[in-house]
Amino acid sequence: MDKIFIIDAVNYLFRSYYAIGPMTNKKGVSTSALYGFIRSVKKLINDFSPEQIVCVFDGPDNRASRQKLYSEYKMHRKKAPDDLYPQFEMAFDYCELAGIPALCIEGVEADDTMATIATWAKKKDFETYLCTSDKDLMQMVDDKTFVLNAHKNNELFDEKRVEEFFGIEPKQVLDYLAIVGDQSDNIPGIEGFGPKTATTLLKEFNTLDSIFNNLEKISSERKRDILVQEKEKAYLSKKLATLHLNVDIPKDKDFYLLKEPKKEQLEDFYKEMN
Repeated sequence: MDKIFIIDAVNYLFRSYYAIGPMTNKKGVSTSALYGFIRSVKKLINDFSPEQIVCVFDGPDNRASRQKLYSEYKMHRKKAPDDLYPQFEMAFDYCELAGIPALCIEGVEADDTMATIATWAKKKDFETYLCTSDKDLMQMVDDKTFVLNAHKNNELFDEKRVEEFFGIEPKQVLDYLAIVGDQSDNIPGIEGFGPKTATTLLKEFNTLDSIFNNLEKISSERKRDILVQEKEKAYLSKKLATLHLNVDIPKDKDFYLLKEPKKEQLEDFYKEMN
């Protein structure tokens, strides 16, 4: 079976920026995130020898569609450090020189692009590896789709591992996020309901809809009252956490092929990076 590796480039860059001490090139431009990104991507290629691969970046104005639903979506996040932004473009340039396909689609978050590619790849009978530490993408895991966490030594999350980690099946992860929210994205969830409560409810009722359709079966009056009060917020959170699967992506298998690097230009790039 053909395999495709879909890399969450921004996830790699952010984690590398904070994990690696300050680094600059001869011009004084910060390169720590870029260095970590390249190191992680090269390790993945060396470890798995993929024929099909793509690095996915957030597009410009990528929060707009979800902020129309909820103006506070990701608004709590601090502005990324000024010396990190140029490294996104440098990482994209690296991909081009290294022969690695890359996508940055205007108005689209990387998660949505990755999820759309994974959906397309499944129809083409690929075995798909979503390379990220972002738990949102766990909702995509199935018998042919896996999450590969490079920041935990390429830990593989298959259906069994997701169930061990969350206590629920991958198909329930979206409803789980609707209940607990997602602090990193400022998705509110149900106030006062944490992972333990979410897992217990989903084990008993299976889905968010079933929870709200069977409130009378919940023994705790306090929990019933909270659910009644927070119903609208729960479904808003579910919409915000739902990955968009209709992104306009390349649908030619050849686009995703790992190509020969432009060796001389890549060597110059490394020298410039120092």
